[in-house]
Amino acid sequence: KILFFVCLISHNFGFSQWERLESGTIEDLRGVDFHSPLEGIAVGFNGTILRTIDGGDNWTSITSGTENNLFSISFGNENIGIITGTEGTILRTVDGGITWEDISWNIQVNLHEVQMVDEQIGFIAGEAGQNLKTIDGGESWIRLNLFSFNGKVSVFFSNADVGYFVGIGAEDAIMKTENSGANFLALNNIQIEEFTDVHFTDLDHGYLTAIRGGPKLFWTEEGGLNWQVQNFDIEGGVYGVDFQNGEKGYICGGFPNDGIVLETKDSGLSWESVEIPTQEALFDIQVIGQDLAIAVGTQGAIIRKGEVPVSTDQVYNDVFRLSPNPSSSFIGINMKEAIDYQVIDLSGKVLFEGLLKEGERLSIAHLNPGIYVFRCLYGIQKFVKI
Repeated sequence: KILFFVCLISHNFGFSQWERLESGTIEDLRGVDFHSPLEGIAVGFNGTILRTIDGGDNWTSITSGTENNLFSISFGNENIGIITGTEGTILRTVDGGITWEDISWNIQVNLHEVQMVDEQIGFIAGEAGQNLKTIDGGESWIRLNLFSFNGKVSVFFSNADVGYFVGIGAEDAIMKTENSGANFLALNNIQIEEFTDVHFTDLDHGYLTAIRGGPKLFWTEEGGLNWQVQNFDIEGGVYGVDFQNGEKGYICGGFPNDGIVLETKDSGLSWESVEIPTQEALFDIQVIGQDLAIAVGTQGAIIRKGEVPVSTDQVYNDVFRLSPNPSSSFIGINMKEAIDYQVIDLSGKVLFEGLLKEGERLSIAHLNPGIYVFRCLYGIQKFVKI
């Protein structure tokens, strides 16, 4: 089936569905990844790592151990995550992003984007032919031979076998594998191009953002064998693309001009330029839940669309409540059973844990005033110690 791609750029200024979040930094942010609607990491220049456990309402700076610029973050599960950056930087966490180990590559080139397919298998797109794969959760990496030394800036695998590396170049600007990187096929059949991001909604339907000669979008319905292209009549580049499902998706960008977010509700046939609460250029965007998305950019910009769930399991919202909240001494939970719990600070560090019996109150008198998180089987709730 062949579809005609009609690009409609319009402006919606009735109201903004996006809000700007306080990141606590002015460093440029280049990558973001949430492994749940509540818990995620944003990374950026000068070794910046920010962590949230409440959907982005609060961010905590995490020690990275490097001053190199960080470009990308990807989690394989709730514990294992990988960060990439300049000079061969690879950082690894096994505790959800609280601490990071430096396992940098032995060749000091820019490693632009990482994707962990699951807790074991992951891929990195880099410069000078340094495109990497792990099969042990990031403990070790091997170099893949793409037969291309042009830089690759983005990688996307639909599963452990089928994936794409994209970047700058001619035919080799799009490289596809169907056997987990053992062999590759060059698929750019249009012209010399500079791609910035790749995303597939299934094995057949994919999208590429590109900036050479102006912002544009490439799309395929044939697993990358053929591509069609549409130019965008907007200022600035396009640098990130992600989809909520096969129909609804987002593009972000703007650099070197003001930030932009484009939204589609018809699988990319038309795009609407939506109002956003920042002028900062945006580099990465992620859909993290139903009608919930987040984007990051220059000068510490983080914007979010949608409502963060009160609990990780909305089914229990009516029965899982902490009271009194705020409190200076004790909190209770209205559950008619004993539950295991953890109390966590906003960096994600577990401060204490235990078993809370039915009708028992939890002492928080020893905590410093601030915002904390109570986690149990039924989800996560914030409380305030005054």
